[in-house]
Amino acid sequence: MAVPGDPFGSIWGFWTAGIALENGQSLSFTRLIAAPYGFSYGPVNYYLWSGLLWPSIVLTGEIFAYNFFYFISFPLAAITMYMLVWHVTKSRAASLVAGFIFSFSPYHLMRALQHLTLANIQWLPLFFLLLIKFHEKRSPTNLFLLAGSFSLIFLSDYYYGFFTLIVAILMYCFIFIYGRLRLRYQPLEKIDRNNKKFAVPIIAITLVSLAAAVFPIISNWIQVKASFGRSINELYVYSARPLEYLTPSIDNLFFGRLIEKFASSKLHQSNFFEQTLYLGFTPLILAGIAISSFKKVNKRTRFIIYLGLTGALTALIFSAPPTVSLLGVTVPMPSYFAYKIMPVFRVYARFGIFVMLFVALLAGIGFQQLINKLKSKWSKVLLVALTILLITVEFINIPPWRYVSLESSAAPKVYRWLAKQQGDFIVAEYPWVSNAEYSNNEYLFYQRVHKKRLANGAAPGSFAERMRQKLVNLEDSDIGIKLRQLGVKYVIVHRDKYKEGMIPDKIKRYYGGPNAEISKIKYNYGKVPVITASSLKLTKRFKNDYVYVVEAVNGGITTIWGKNVYSTEYLLNSKRRWMSNKGELVVTNYNKKPIIANISIDAFSFYKPRTLDITFGRKLIKRSLIAIKPKTFVIEKVRLQPGVNKLIFKANPGADIADSRIHNGDKRKLSISFGKSSAKEISR
Repeated sequence: MAVPGDPFGSIWGFWTAGIALENGQSLSFTRLIAAPYGFSYGPVNYYLWSGLLWPSIVLTGEIFAYNFFYFISFPLAAITMYMLVWHVTKSRAASLVAGFIFSFSPYHLMRALQHLTLANIQWLPLFFLLLIKFHEKRSPTNLFLLAGSFSLIFLSDYYYGFFTLIVAILMYCFIFIYGRLRLRYQPLEKIDRNNKKFAVPIIAITLVSLAAAVFPIISNWIQVKASFGRSINELYVYSARPLEYLTPSIDNLFFGRLIEKFASSKLHQSNFFEQTLYLGFTPLILAGIAISSFKKVNKRTRFIIYLGLTGALTALIFSAPPTVSLLGVTVPMPSYFAYKIMPVFRVYARFGIFVMLFVALLAGIGFQQLINKLKSKWSKVLLVALTILLITVEFINIPPWRYVSLESSAAPKVYRWLAKQQGDFIVAEYPWVSNAEYSNNEYLFYQRVHKKRLANGAAPGSFAERMRQKLVNLEDSDIGIKLRQLGVKYVIVHRDKYKEGMIPDKIKRYYGGPNAEISKIKYNYGKVPVITASSLKLTKRFKNDYVYVVEAVNGGITTIWGKNVYSTEYLLNSKRRWMSNKGELVVTNYNKKPIIANISIDAFSFYKPRTLDITFGRKLIKRSLIAIKPKTFVIEKVRLQPGVNKLIFKANPGADIADSRIHNGDKRKLSISFGKSSAKEISR
């Protein structure tokens, strides 16, 4: 079960990993997408998933591997939650109910439709079980097991690792205060002094385990922050609201359609994949019974109730927006400060699964109080069955589709035709979207069918992505020349996607419906591009999928900014790019012979005038004074060889940190701002 989007990208990733493993190729780089440049998987790698998935992919294939780890998360989550509640209550019935609540929670059911790593929630109850056991018996073995469980969480998904650390620290603060108030209970087992001789090696292994968990992020921190750093505005979008914990899933069989319109109106530009956090009234009532009975239970259970409340409230508060308004005063919330420490995390609504975990724990304790009042075996069985039935009614998740057919005959006809074409060549699919968008994952998914290299799929900030931004406009009369230079042979135009827009029709309801702002975003304003390039010839039609062949051409020049030049931004009512220093301009000559060209560039200097030295082939070809106001200068009579030519721009004095001059919080180093650049042939 899955929906368009990340699952398609994940399955493609499994497929490419299988190819790499079978052929002894790199697992961190592939030339199958972002062709001809290739795609790097970046600084972050879920090493646990790599270790588990790679053997599965080789033995069973990417589809079985994905489905196996999808479905196994449900029984494993139920089992580990069962273990946690069993340790606390010693009641099989209470443990069964708690395991059912946690495993089939709406958060888990909805999350499983999109994110495989986030769907594997089974390690979370295991960690808090071992945290309690370590508190009860502070032995080196329990410390090692606790650290090992944390490593499992961290290596499975960094979100859960970071959030687990926060909740655990706050819970230990509570434990410290609880002990200081002399409310602590007598541990079940005293520390075995004979274990001390094993303490050093076990603690050493524990530290190695923790180091393995955090090494992938710490060792690549600069690159991680640059690649995944988020704006604090995204925290407002992807944080939780109190009502979301009380609103059933829109996929619920009984209540979904009734509340969908209301829930969509409260979505605050997010989506239901992130904001489905429903706790259920049955679990909340059971948790309330546990809290209300704290005076009637023994000291140990009372401590666990307090500990569960601490965990639930910690997660609830951290899931809130970074600031809230209280009596007209803006009050910063914990997520605001957590963001300052780790700006790579933006979706604090994912704390919702921790709220669900502790509600399930408390619900298990509350159910134990209820069932202990019953004497008849059948009355207890009936209570368990009735409780699970009520939870099922609240949680049951029936989406309007259940699976994506993976039979070759079910693939779109255009991809089946493409699979039959001979040779090693590159295909470009339009609309040519960024790699974060749904259509891109669909292109990658069906690459498994046709097995041809794709120009699509470039990583954010890469040279291939900057090239994509130059090639998205199919109405450009020179688009065929530019695509041919990349080695593109076929262009596939998915005409229906221009009308459909950024969000596929099938899942628009998860983004607030067709009238939501994001659902209204269309490619090329919803119009199919009118292709005027003479070098693109229509060769095949498959309903809404048109195939063009890129014919060989001769002529034309293009310019594109490369290294040390930031992404495009709007400045002074035009598109511009800032350079740090030693920027690179790539000029491509599509002619078969050298040509002489003039290169025109619009530029201005940041804060103060600068001298700009331009070198080509290690030779200084132009020195120009760049003022603080925009002005076009011309590099005259540049001899361009066929293919790629690189010009280097060096500013003197060098770059300034933007914030040091204009105090806007921008930490980038800026020197020269470049606007429109162009090259014109003047002779041969």
